[in-house]
Amino acid sequence: VIVALPSVASDLHLNVEMEHAINLVFLITSVALMIPLGSYVSKYGIGRFLKISILLMIFGLLLSAVSTDINMLLFSRFIQGIAAAVINSSVYVIVALQLPSDRLGYVLGIMGSCGYIGLCLSNTVSGIVVYYLGWRVVFLILIPIYIITLLILVKLHKEWYTDHIEVTDHIGSILYVLFIGLFLYGIIELDNNDMWVILASFVILIIFIYVERHISNPRYDLKIFRNFKYLLGNYSAFVMYFMTYIASYILNYYLQHVLGYDARLTGLFLLATPLAVVFISAFAGKLSDKIDERVLSSIALIFILIDVLLLFFMDAVPVYMLLVACILQGIGHGLFSSPNN
Repeated sequence: VIVALPSVASDLHLNVEMEHAINLVFLITSVALMIPLGSYVSKYGIGRFLKISILLMIFGLLLSAVSTDINMLLFSRFIQGIAAAVINSSVYVIVALQLPSDRLGYVLGIMGSCGYIGLCLSNTVSGIVVYYLGWRVVFLILIPIYIITLLILVKLHKEWYTDHIEVTDHIGSILYVLFIGLFLYGIIELDNNDMWVILASFVILIIFIYVERHISNPRYDLKIFRNFKYLLGNYSAFVMYFMTYIASYILNYYLQHVLGYDARLTGLFLLATPLAVVFISAFAGKLSDKIDERVLSSIALIFILIDVLLLFFMDAVPVYMLLVACILQGIGHGLFSSPNN
């Protein structure tokens, strides 16, 4: 969607704030709901809710493709965010339940690489589609892929559960969603001096922690954050996604608005990242079963650091160095995903 945003804004006559909202509504919804919905889905049947979510995603994509104004488009992105929350929280759990621990690192490496390849390759595909067919087709081309996934799930005739504990912590889930939603919205609106939103989110966080520590059957086990390796892995993931998402987002706008590239050429330029991911991921998964995960993750973060430093000076460096930055980003992602997962 990122590469398509300038075209969407032009077609629907949107300002920059509304243009970014198209992406942010999806991200905030999926992030806020991923853990709560993942918790309920794990209890009542992952396969069943995964199928429902895929149908919901297809509906959301169709709605985006036929949107005539910004309100309709934002609503469709909200629906897609709900569906993505369940899909993203389900696929890794299914694989983890199916495989023995000695094969898990290798297979999670393949899955992580596929995710990164899809994420990066989408820029190229989106750019070509927008250039030749228009931004609405960007949403439509995903529908056949989701239909194939749905047919495979139906064919499997299988269901997955992670536990049989009764889900009673509804208050905790509501507080969690409110905290994440308000916090992310507050961060986005910082330039409008909406500090009260962030303060409100932290008040809700304090209430959330208090509730989870004083009920007998919490769905959110806060003791897990005492595990330093788990905490460090999450922090590393945050740093990785934070840097690379901003880098890709800004680079896309720089190529289109400053250098004057069209959507097709921008997409082809950004193809360097998924190609590098494909090359590295071929052996990164196996390495994660043999080499200390912390070593691989650290090397990956060094590549990403150099990538971000190059993009920081994008106005001063030649264009080919921006291409080098994209390649370094791909190498970093390819090395990072498997060991950190």
